[in-house]
Amino acid sequence: MRSVNSYQDFTFTLQQPSIWKSFYEVRFGDELFGTINIRRKINKQAEVTSADGNWIFEHEGIINPKIYVKSIDDSIITTCKLNAFNKTGVISIDEQEISFKFDVFRNVLDVYSKHDTHIIHFQNRLSGKFYSEINILRPSKRVKRFPLVFFFCCYILLTNRRNFAS
Repeated sequence: MRSVNSYQDFTFTLQQPSIWKSFYEVRFGDELFGTINIRRKINKQAEVTSADGNWIFEHEGIINPKIYVKSIDDSIITTCKLNAFNKTGVISIDEQEISFKFDVFRNVLDVYSKHDTHIIHFQNRLSGKFYSEINILRPSKRVKRFPLVFFFCCYILLTNRRNFAS
C-alpha cells in the first residue's frame, strides 16, 4: 500500500469489491491505498488499514451522534460531532477544525479546512455495489494528519449512506 499524502490533486475511488461484504477499498487505478472493514454484527465500528496508519472508528448515538477515532491500543485520537440529521459536521484534530457537508440527496460530500478551503470532494456513483470518486485537492497539503482526516471522511460517507438507507 502507498501513502495518500503524496497524491494531492488526483482522483481516487472508494469501492465495494463485493456487494455481500461490508468491506471497502480506496484505490488509485490498480493501486490499493487502504481498506475499511465495517463489522457486520456491530455496524457502528470499522477498522481502517492503510500505509498511513491503522485506526478504529466508532459511531455512537442517534439524536446527537458522535464518531470516535481510536488507535489500535484503544486510545481516543479525535472525535467528530454530526449535526442536522448527519448532513454536516466538524472534525476537531490537532487544534484544527475540518468541516464537511452532504448535498440534499447525500450523493456528494464536500470537506473543508479552515477559512472554507475545499480539500476533498466525494461523488457517489449509482450502481449495485458502492462506488464513489474522490478528488483530493491541492490545499489538502496544508492539513495536519491529512491521511487520518481522509479516511475519517471515507468512514463518515459510508456510515451516512448505511444510516440513510435503513
